[in-house]
Amino acid sequence: MYDPELEQMDGAIRHLADRVIDLGTYVEEMFKNAVSLLFSREWSSIVSLFSSAPDVAPVTLVGEAIQLISRYSPTNERLRQVVTLQQAADEFGVMLGIIGRIAEKSRAFEDTVEDFFAQLGPEGQQAFYRLIQSAHIQLRGCIIALNTRQAVMAAKVIAQDSVLDQAYLQMQAATRAAIMADPHLTLDLGRLSLIVAEIETLGNHVTRICQHIEAISQGMPPAPGDTIQTTMLPAV
Repeated sequence: MYDPELEQMDGAIRHLADRVIDLGTYVEEMFKNAVSLLFSREWSSIVSLFSSAPDVAPVTLVGEAIQLISRYSPTNERLRQVVTLQQAADEFGVMLGIIGRIAEKSRAFEDTVEDFFAQLGPEGQQAFYRLIQSAHIQLRGCIIALNTRQAVMAAKVIAQDSVLDQAYLQMQAATRAAIMADPHLTLDLGRLSLIVAEIETLGNHVTRICQHIEAISQGMPPAPGDTIQTTMLPAV
């Protein structure tokens, strides 16, 4: 039996999902731009991108998810999907802050990151490239998983986090060894170590989104604390 309110609710959920996915794509582009600052001193064209903003702010999408629940009172799978979209928008907002810090630290280098590879050694260099690659794989996979709501894709992104973590630990070990060998590198390599830590943290936030996607695809209820409190509507 045709239910116009149900049809309207499903349309609102689809619209919210599209905009959260667009936000994720924007985050992915900003991450690539921030990383490129480590390899290029041609900042003018890249830095201008950081003065831009996503079409819809993460806090606005969080507010829309809350309003959707307040208006339609979805249950079961629909509720799980809206909660996941709200969580994803929130996590993407945190990621934008992380990416901004990566860009700021990258711009502080006088040389490109490649100039430090001789001190870091082959293992450190390989770990750094693996770290960046893993983070990008996670971001791209997360966006695909959000779009398709497939547990298999979400699980692949979650598994990729262990690759990123291993690369992070190897990179940090190589950085410490290089600083011990030449204390004059402390400032630059210390800054690089902070960037590496930011990338690892970004991967953790991507993983959390995919854990929510995996849960809803398996029909699991929202975890305690994940349910949106409709009485806490933020200003948007």
